[in-house]
Amino acid sequence: MQLTTALVVSGGGFQGLALLRCLRALPGVRVLAADCHAENVGRYLAHGFHTAPLLADGPAFAGFLQQLCRNEAVQHVLPSTSLELPALSALVEPLAAQGTCVWVCAPAVLALARSKRRFYAWAEALGLPVLPVFGDPLQAGPRALIGKPDDGYGGRGIVRSDGPIDLQALPAEELTSRVWQPQLQSFDEYSVDCAVDAQGRPSPLWCRRRVRESGGFAVLCEPGAPVAVQAAAQAAVAALAAAGARGVLNLQLLDDGGEVWLSDFNARSGTSLPLSLAAGGNPLAWLLGLGMGPGPADAVPVAPLPRRTLRLLHEHAVPALDLAGVRGVVFDLDDTLLDQKDWILRKLRLTWQSLQAELPPEREFLRTLLEIIEEGERQRPFDLFVQRLSLPQALLGRLIDTYRQARPAQARLYTDVAATLAQLRRDGYRLALLTDNPAASQQMKIEVAGLAASFDALVLSAELGTAKPDPLTFETAAQRLGLPPDQLVMVGDHLYRDLVGALDSGYRHAFRVRRDGGFFNFSEEVAAGLVPARHISTLDGLGPLHWHLTETKA
Repeated sequence: MQLTTALVVSGGGFQGLALLRCLRALPGVRVLAADCHAENVGRYLAHGFHTAPLLADGPAFAGFLQQLCRNEAVQHVLPSTSLELPALSALVEPLAAQGTCVWVCAPAVLALARSKRRFYAWAEALGLPVLPVFGDPLQAGPRALIGKPDDGYGGRGIVRSDGPIDLQALPAEELTSRVWQPQLQSFDEYSVDCAVDAQGRPSPLWCRRRVRESGGFAVLCEPGAPVAVQAAAQAAVAALAAAGARGVLNLQLLDDGGEVWLSDFNARSGTSLPLSLAAGGNPLAWLLGLGMGPGPADAVPVAPLPRRTLRLLHEHAVPALDLAGVRGVVFDLDDTLLDQKDWILRKLRLTWQSLQAELPPEREFLRTLLEIIEEGERQRPFDLFVQRLSLPQALLGRLIDTYRQARPAQARLYTDVAATLAQLRRDGYRLALLTDNPAASQQMKIEVAGLAASFDALVLSAELGTAKPDPLTFETAAQRLGLPPDQLVMVGDHLYRDLVGALDSGYRHAFRVRRDGGFFNFSEEVAAGLVPARHISTLDGLGPLHWHLTETKA
């Protein structure tokens, strides 16, 4: 499995979460975070975390970053905040010599992002729409003004004045340190996320109207923007790209009844980038060349935009687990690593292609069989299919044989699988795959998905003449890994077969993974008192697994 490794600098804080979420949404990306604070929220989302020296200690930080990129084969470095941009800018060439791309703008563009006054002057010189700037606000007459900190962001430190009397009440430093512009009485504010690749090509723009803010941060937005806003944003991004802008960018624009003005520019991702992700846009896909090929910057999304996107604070209670001494992880296959329904659908398509002369149209064939399967009839779907459609009984055997022999060209692994397995192996954990169902079928999945190389041991329970939760299956996995059961954890989707079976066999802990569309959706409330809940943790994907294991690694 081909992996891309991306490092988010200052990835432990609130701003780093935006990049971590967008990177985790991409297939085949191993996500690392570095931050000066060892205790942080970002490490819970990253596949691996590294404590960095303070930016103020320039030589130590530079040495740390170069060594980390060498050791971890980092291909992409992304800044989270404006604070690390100068330090990363100085490391562009040294890291490029190591094969690492630092996604930071050229120094001239970073200077524009540090100063609103400079940005507005640059934009005005290029004919881009910006509101006039008053060098001396006292000379602006009776009009209402807004004063922004020259290097501020997020609506912080803004002063509003209704006229000269308000201005005269301000200290002289307040008058000279701020950038003063006309105060618009009624306007819509738009935020735009995009990326510029190494060749200076802008990605499609993801625009949203800021409906509601909290503490200067957008929390409720409406995806999309009027044509005039999009045109102004495209012109600005094109000019920035020509000046040396690279990486993920963020722009803010104001729409005053059809008149559009550039308001702000961030030479990094915006904290509200996940709102674009929620609307189907991921500039990181463009930047890393994953899932979005080159195209015009004004390309429009294929899927319809949602009506609203909103940011919520999600509280997570992280259990205190004693996993010190754990040296191995045993994984289930279906609906844990591999999308079982997607695999079934691929085999059904091949089955229809081989027998289409004897079958109803493909859409009816697939829909009927999937309906049967979703109803829980996985053991004899073709029997019920032939019965429901009153097809010849002689067709049943051919359907079953054709389906068994069908070999899809691809198997869909969940997006967090490759990076999680790679990170665990890099950290020295021994890994086993333990799976039920016919051995030939499971071996086919493993081969097509290219999974064998990621594991130290493969255990097909059918070859043992049994199935989970038989202790023999779990004991065999432990033996093949050369580890005692109490140094192993189990990861699977079936509460009883995978998790309780592993615990009954002496495994230290068990993680239940919930996958969207998976066959099993167990109720923890119903199971309460029937399973050893203290030794079972539930995960929405494999993301937190590394955090749990390394938090108490001896």
